[in-house]
Amino acid sequence: MLAYVMLLLLPLIVFAFIVLVIHRGIYVYSLKEERILLGVFFAIFFLLLCLRGKSVGVDLENYLHRYYQISRIDLAGVFEKQVPVDIGYGLLNKLFAVLGVSDRVFIILIAILTVFPLAWLYITETDNWMLTVSLFIILPIFSICFTGLRQSLAIAAVPLQFYFTKKKNIIGFLLAVLLAYLFHSTAIFTLILYPVYHIRIKKTWLLGLIPLMAAIYIFNRQLYSLTVRLLGGKFEERYGEIGNTGAYEMLLLFVLFAVVSFVLTDENLMDDDDFGLRNLLLLTVVFQFFAPVNSIAMRLNYYFLVFIPIAVPRMLVLHKVRYRKFALAAQSVMVVAFSGYFLYKAYRGGDSMHVFKYVPFWRDS
Repeated sequence: MLAYVMLLLLPLIVFAFIVLVIHRGIYVYSLKEERILLGVFFAIFFLLLCLRGKSVGVDLENYLHRYYQISRIDLAGVFEKQVPVDIGYGLLNKLFAVLGVSDRVFIILIAILTVFPLAWLYITETDNWMLTVSLFIILPIFSICFTGLRQSLAIAAVPLQFYFTKKKNIIGFLLAVLLAYLFHSTAIFTLILYPVYHIRIKKTWLLGLIPLMAAIYIFNRQLYSLTVRLLGGKFEERYGEIGNTGAYEMLLLFVLFAVVSFVLTDENLMDDDDFGLRNLLLLTVVFQFFAPVNSIAMRLNYYFLVFIPIAVPRMLVLHKVRYRKFALAAQSVMVVAFSGYFLYKAYRGGDSMHVFKYVPFWRDS
C-alpha cells in the first residue's frame, strides 16, 4: 500500500510547497505549476511500473514468457503468429529481443511507451490536476497499465488519435488507429472517435437522445448479440457468450458524469473541443451499457475512458453562474471520495488484476 500512498502524497507535498512557499499561503497556482504537479504524479506512476515485480499484474508473467518465446523464433514466425499475439506487439518484442533487452529493461521500455503519451495528454489538456489524478486512479486504465501490455500500448495511441481528431487530420487519425490496431485488434473500435467528437450535441438533442440511449440499455443483450454475429469470425468465437457480469457500478458513475455535463454546463461558454469531450462522455456510457452482458464491452471502453479525467474537470469549469458553488463542491467531493476509494482498494488488495498488492521486483518471490 505504501507505494500507492506515495503516488498521491508526493504530488501533494509539491503542491503544498507551491502554495505555502512560492505563493506565501495563497491558494493559487499557475497553469505551468499545475502541469508540473501532474508531471510529478506521472513520474511516480512511471517508476511504479518500472520497479514492479512480476507478480504485480495478473498477466505480466505471461507476457514475459511470450517475450521469451518470440525471442526464439525468426521474423517470419512473428508474421505467421507462431506466438499468438498481434503483429505490432510481436514485432516490437522481436526488436527488443534482437537488441538483447532483458526482462527488466523490457518492462521499463513498455512503461515508457505507455505512460508518456497519456501523461502528455493529461498535462496539456487538464483543467484541474487533482480531479484528473483522482479520476485516473479509479478507472480501469490505471490497472491495465500494470497487466495488459498489448492493450495498454494500444491505449497509448489514443492521445495521438485525439490530437489528429482535434486538428481534423483524418489521414493522421487513421494512421494512429492503425498503429493501435497493430497492438490490439479491439482498437479498431476507436474509428468511431473522429465522427463522435465532431458532432455538436446540444441539450436540445436530449429529447431524442435519452429515449434512444434508454432503448440501447433495455435491449443491450439483443444488440450485443447482433453486433457479435455481424463481426463474426474469431470475435464471435471469443466473445459471443451472453452473460451477466454485474458491472453496474462504473455504469452508474459514467451516467452521473454525463448528466452533470449537461445539467451544469453553460453551452455559451463551450467551444468545439468542449462539445467533443462531452460527446465522448456519452460514448463511454453507451459502451458501458454492454458491460453487464460481456466483459469485452468494458475492455472496448478502455480506449474512451482515457478522456474522462479531462472531460469531467472541463465540464465543471464550464458551469452556469448559478451552479458555481455546486461545481466547486463537486470537485472537492470527487477528489476526496475517489482518492479515498483508491487507497481503500490499495489497503484491501485482492483485486482481480493483482495490482493493489504492490511488490517491487527486488522483493518478488
